[in-house]
Amino acid sequence: MPKLDVNDYQLLEQRRKKGKPLKPKIPKKMNWKYINIFEIDPEEVARQITLSEYKIFNKLEFTEFLNQSWNKEERFPQSPTIRKMIDRFNKFNYWVCTLILQAEKLSQRIKILTYFIQLADHFKNLNNFNYLMATLSSLHSNSILRLKHTFKQITHQNKQKLEEFDQLMSGKGAYKTYRAALKSAFLKGQSCIPFIGIHLTDLTFLDESRSDYDENGEISKSKLETMVTVISNILVFQTRPYSLTDVPRLQEYFTDFPGLNNDQLYELSLQREPRNSNIEDL
Repeated sequence: MPKLDVNDYQLLEQRRKKGKPLKPKIPKKMNWKYINIFEIDPEEVARQITLSEYKIFNKLEFTEFLNQSWNKEERFPQSPTIRKMIDRFNKFNYWVCTLILQAEKLSQRIKILTYFIQLADHFKNLNNFNYLMATLSSLHSNSILRLKHTFKQITHQNKQKLEEFDQLMSGKGAYKTYRAALKSAFLKGQSCIPFIGIHLTDLTFLDESRSDYDENGEISKSKLETMVTVISNILVFQTRPYSLTDVPRLQEYFTDFPGLNNDQLYELSLQREPRNSNIEDL
């Protein structure tokens, strides 16, 4: 996030608002024994996944970001919450791919792909950048992106949405557009879940490119201050809880995201749309 000045903080205080929790969008005849998320408004699914993830995000400790503990297996116990967020990010990725590819008919896959584009849009509106990126990673995975016939059949509006998401989360300019959106969410006093992956990359780069000590052999204050800034820009959003209503049964459902592995997904993708296939064959 770009460094803030006095005017930025004044703007933040002017725009800070409190709202009443939004009423859940749950079907009246919901089958809680066998939950089918496609029967639920994608906005509500985005809300509940966001609430579930925010509870985890809110447990992050400053010390978890030190010494690249999340990136070294022997140090995983020092970064339990970061590791949990990374694990859920990956599982969500496989879960999305699995749900798309389990649909045998082209028409079904189009509907499910459309659903997840809508879900991504709601993640964006909630400033849940972590799951916006997780959804994009799913749709750009090898097993899904090769479904050319499926992507061709989605509406022009949804194709534009995908382009919009790609631009927002693009790595160009060191994720310049995303960082600007993060700063905007901060200034407006909004709730947010940052895309934690890029900030972990920032810390890794900082740790490996700059010495812990200055030319006088003393601890580098410059490196330490930069590290504190990076971590603080993440944890500041722990003070911004979402004004949403928990749906406990859905919260329980979203504690895990079961899915197939990469090899299984790609094999299933080839079955759904064989190489050099025509749309008439599907």
